[in-house]
Amino acid sequence: MLLLLLFALTLGHGARPEAPLPRRGTSLRAEVAALLHWKSTLKGFSQHQLGTWRHDIHPCNWTGITCGDVPWRQRRHGRTTARNAITGIALPGAHLVGGLDTLSFRSFPYLASLDLSDNGHLSGTIPPGISSLLMLSSLNLSSNQLTGNIPPSIGDLGRISSVDLSYNNLTGEIPPALGNLTKLTYLSLLGNKLSGNIPWQLGKLHDISFIDLSLNLLVGPIPSLFGNLTKLTSLFLVSNHLSGPIPDELGEIQTLQYLDLQQNN
Repeated sequence: MLLLLLFALTLGHGARPEAPLPRRGTSLRAEVAALLHWKSTLKGFSQHQLGTWRHDIHPCNWTGITCGDVPWRQRRHGRTTARNAITGIALPGAHLVGGLDTLSFRSFPYLASLDLSDNGHLSGTIPPGISSLLMLSSLNLSSNQLTGNIPPSIGDLGRISSVDLSYNNLTGEIPPALGNLTKLTYLSLLGNKLSGNIPWQLGKLHDISFIDLSLNLLVGPIPSLFGNLTKLTSLFLVSNHLSGPIPDELGEIQTLQYLDLQQNN
């Protein structure tokens, strides 16, 4: 079996000088309220891990939080200035216990990266409201206990380049809407319970370089449109129930370095 190169997509802890919260009604205040509400719903050791998430500490100095200056147009004066907003949430391996349904995604209009991987006890479904994160470029929810379907609304995340939902308990079919993610370069749905056919719409991901759909319950043929993925370097479809011929088009992808189709039909 070919070795699988694992990509670690993590963010560093953002640190900014201590400062008072912005005035009521601005973005950062809404983000703080959303994070504190989510924290209040988490259980067990989560509260200790998020001990810095307090009103007396500036949120840009909270564990796992990265801030950035974003443009803000003042309605009254028509001027554009810069303000703080949360651009990254990175809490991999933080032993969080709870769900995502109590996190208000719409409160984070500038969030570019969300990494909640390797927590093990994040459960429940992926809320459709995750599509509110219109600035998101990287999503990593791998190695948790998430269940239910992959929401088709993820296909609305037009800026996203990396999606890792591997090693959960996700079921249902792979949404064809993932084919709308034209900037996607990395897709891993490895180690779930996904069923149905591989949607041909994935053949529209012209920037994709890495696809891993291994260890699922996928059936049917390998889409011949995968031959359109001219930047693809790695394709892993191991341990499914795929059938039919291997498309000749795969042999025409000059960039392809790793191809593993073991344990199929």
